Amino acid sequence: MRVRNLVVRLALAAVIAGLAPSPAAAWSEVVHRAVARVAQDRLTSTSERRHRLLMGPTAKLVDYAGWSHQITAERPEEEAGHSITIPPTATRLDLGRDCEIGDCTPVKLRETVGIVRLAHKDKAQLQDAFKFLVNLAVDLHQPLRAGYPPGNGGDPIPVAVDGRESELYEYWESGIFAEDDEDALVQRIRELITPARVREWTQGNHKNWTWDTHLAAVRVAYGALPKGSPKQLDGDYAAQARISAELQLAKAAVRLAAVLDEVWP
Repeated sequence: MRVRNLVVRLALAAVIAGLAPSPAAAWSEVVHRAVARVAQDRLTSTSERRHRLLMGPTAKLVDYAGWSHQITAERPEEEAGHSITIPPTATRLDLGRDCEIGDCTPVKLRETVGIVRLAHKDKAQLQDAFKFLVNLAVDLHQPLRAGYPPGNGGDPIPVAVDGRESELYEYWESGIFAEDDEDALVQRIRELITPARVREWTQGNHKNWTWDTHLAAVRVAYGALPKGSPKQLDGDYAAQARISAELQLAKAAVRLAAVLDEVWP
């Protein structure tokens, strides 16, 4: 009965996915590039060497910035793995509840880490897994990709910024850093990283990090929203969102480097 129910849920999910609008790429390429550049500087010499052996002698993490979202037109089945939805009543992450079929960011990140670490695939497959790993490590830190349902389909809460109406999900995906200069964003991320924060942020595992991202959604993305509909996102909300989002980028850079150093000790 449990298997039959799961099959029914999978079929229903497929139908819904076919009807749902396609979400935008998680954050912007500038965001992905900035995180990759900061993470690159934090790699150990061993990780640097192994990275170049796998991806090429001049390879840099920034080369794959946003790559996984550029190929979703060819592989639409991959998009679901870049998010997870957690019920509003949840007090912890439960993969049996929140990722029953294993198609969510923390599980996909763990899978790609395992593929790269064990190196049992052919080189092309290993390279694809590595590029997914880099992108998943960034996407795992986008709060609304670890928010409440509908999650991957885009949070439909209507918002307005300077008279322009959109949805909350769109604001966090592409609005916060829409006008950012890459070099300036890199510098701000670096300034947020301290030895004490590195020790704190590298504790735990992918599940803990996902829950941490969910809490950023609960406390700021949702928690700081004004009343009314559409939600008028004023300067106060924008400032809180900006602070939270930049901290998430700093965590993503530190944790991406830590994951790669663990893969290639």
